[in-house]
Amino acid sequence: MDIPANLALFLTERTGSCLKTWSGKLTATEQRALFGKFLGKGKIWIDGANETIEHHVKVCFGADTECTFSCAWRDLRAQPATPSQSAFLAALGPCGR
Repeated sequence: MDIPANLALFLTERTGSCLKTWSGKLTATEQRALFGKFLGKGKIWIDGANETIEHHVKVCFGADTECTFSCAWRDLRAQPATPSQSAFLAALGPCGR
């Protein structure tokens, strides 16, 4: 599983370019399939221009957010894909391969 390639293709499918930024929520299975780990239930920011991924959670009764994880794509370590992760990647089409 090539994590940087999966993230670039995910961005291309979602935003039209691998250099744009996407933010949103992903399930645990989707997170593990895309970048090999579950960060949590907060918002995920995938930045293609800087090739970074961040996880933000709400704090202070929802009035503010805190970054709990920030990492370059190249520093993410791949884990073996489970059957449910493989199904998610297959559903993404060519970007999951």
